[in-house]
Amino acid sequence: MARPVKQPPPKKTGHSRLAQWWRELRDGAGLDQHETAAKLGCSATHISNIEQARRLPSFGLLTRFEELVGSEGILRSMWAWAMAERAADTAGIRTVAEARTAPGDRAQFVRYIAARGEPVFAPLQRFTPAWEIRNVGRVTWKERFLQQVGSRAPLYAAISREERTPIPETNPGETAVIKVPMLAPQLPGESVTYFHMVHADGALCFPDRYADGVWTQVVVREPAPIK
Repeated sequence: MARPVKQPPPKKTGHSRLAQWWRELRDGAGLDQHETAAKLGCSATHISNIEQARRLPSFGLLTRFEELVGSEGILRSMWAWAMAERAADTAGIRTVAEARTAPGDRAQFVRYIAARGEPVFAPLQRFTPAWEIRNVGRVTWKERFLQQVGSRAPLYAAISREERTPIPETNPGETAVIKVPMLAPQLPGESVTYFHMVHADGALCFPDRYADGVWTQVVVREPAPIK
């Protein structure tokens, strides 16, 4: 569940991830684009544009699609991320992180350590997953962090409770264990939250590798209580 995606999208954005998940959900349901369009009351061209990340679906269309394919809401977390990107672009705010590479810098995902009770949590429940990542390169990792990418609003997706989590200094051949305090989504559904390794200044450590970094997938079954 919590591992790098084998065939990541070409860009590290909420929009591209939504497109990727949409295609995978449609394929998993055994539907082609024309069948999907007919059931949703739109054109196959519109479905194609969504899957190529040329257009964002409306929230209503996205919700009907998830009902059609039996998804529990995983696209909503991507949609919220993509809408945050759109708002930032409109405001002229850069959302794609800078990158800085070092020759011989490599990482290897070892394993995901699930939090107690995972993957099902109560709304806004606190939990702490962890990842083991091995330094398989020739560069010592110093002043590096695991940083969430995407929306920081816990409405549809779990979020990190910290802006970024320090990665212990890790020499070549050593394995780092990174524990990230998180908060479950407020609304019921399934969601995915992604993290990347970054330098102290926020620059991506591996811009051309590990496009999905590491991730965790959680489910909230019940709505948050009304206060």
